[in-house]
Amino acid sequence: MVSLPTADFAQKIGLGKGAQLFVKVATSRFTRLARKKEGHFYAFFTQSNGNQLQKIAQLIDQNQYPIHIEEQFSMDNGQAAINLVRKGHVKGKVVIVIRPEEEMTTTH
Repeated sequence: MVSLPTADFAQKIGLGKGAQLFVKVATSRFTRLARKKEGHFYAFFTQSNGNQLQKIAQLIDQNQYPIHIEEQFSMDNGQAAINLVRKGHVKGKVVIVIRPEEEMTTTH
């Protein structure tokens, strides 16, 4: 997953002042939109790394990083999921279930 880093992240990884300013300006729109919706904008970088994935799974299992699922859709109703996201009012994850045996409790 790749995204522009936030200004805080740019500072933490030691980018120069010019790069920090660029990142701050480049992500300011996302930051403003998040604040307007009473949310937060975070950006991070990951690499395929078994140790990281194990740690993330552990945090999720311990409910240290709760994931809110807004709605879940079957693959046949994927367009409804896309339409929901396009409205821009989603506060959680929108899930499209590809394999029915992995469906959660509420499917549209």
